[in-house]
Amino acid sequence: MIDKRRILEQLRAAKSAQIQWRAYTQALVSGQEEDMARTMAIQARTKFGRWYYGSGQKLNMFDAFDKVSRHHKIMQEVNARIFDLLYPEEEPFGAGKENGGFLSWFRNPGRDMEKRRAELERLLPQLVEASSELMRSIDELEVEVQEMPERDLTALLAEDHQHIDYERNFLVN
Repeated sequence: MIDKRRILEQLRAAKSAQIQWRAYTQALVSGQEEDMARTMAIQARTKFGRWYYGSGQKLNMFDAFDKVSRHHKIMQEVNARIFDLLYPEEEPFGAGKENGGFLSWFRNPGRDMEKRRAELERLLPQLVEASSELMRSIDELEVEVQEMPERDLTALLAEDHQHIDYERNFLVN
């Protein structure tokens, strides 16, 4: 059984992963240490996603979770547009750099680098804003969890757990 302390730890870890996700993406856009920044951005995004799509879903009954969902989606969309500009020949968030990666289009004059650079510069404030809004919504969720009495939280999570078990059994059988 998960308790309030564990939920709050998970929320704080999710916030940390989200901050890393934004920071590494910003480093990519600025051209700093491409290989490391790209790998770290993908890992941080994945770490946040594991929380959001995993244990974070247990908190979907809280009002602030809707805000987390909305801002997470915006963050993903902005991040995907940035990666599409940085790595146009690859699948979004791909692990390899078969076509020379981010810096290759700076060295290749046929890539319309001024247009891409302008679009990346336009997207950076959107990334920061999306990240800030996501952080605020996670903070609100943390407050909602903190304010709920432990007994009520345990009962709420137990109800949600029973519902998930019912769905799992229903879909399997």
